[in-house]
Amino acid sequence: GTMYSISSNWGKQFKDEEFFFDFDDTKNFPESSYLPSQEEKVFAKQMEDKINRLFEDDPLVTIIICELKDGSKLRAIREKYKISDNDYEAAMKRMRRKLARLYEGDEHV
Repeated sequence: GTMYSISSNWGKQFKDEEFFFDFDDTKNFPESSYLPSQEEKVFAKQMEDKINRLFEDDPLVTIIICELKDGSKLRAIREKYKISDNDYEAAMKRMRRKLARLYEGDEHV
């Protein structure tokens, strides 16, 4: 019951159109004068590679991540791939849990 309550609260924190991560700030904010350093670009690429490996055996999450990276909104992704409510909720839970562990530093995600 406690785990369900915690995951429900986490789930309520995210909006359907919310991006979970973005690897290229200048793509989404072209008017921005911020240009990432070479070190930041390398770090972003390393994180992208880690995330891709993290979900390489989860085709649904991989599709969602690729579409988000290309700028698609979650609602549009669900419609495009005809993802059921149950499959969508399960995929988002898996994604949030694994990403949370990754960002907490758990190398055995």
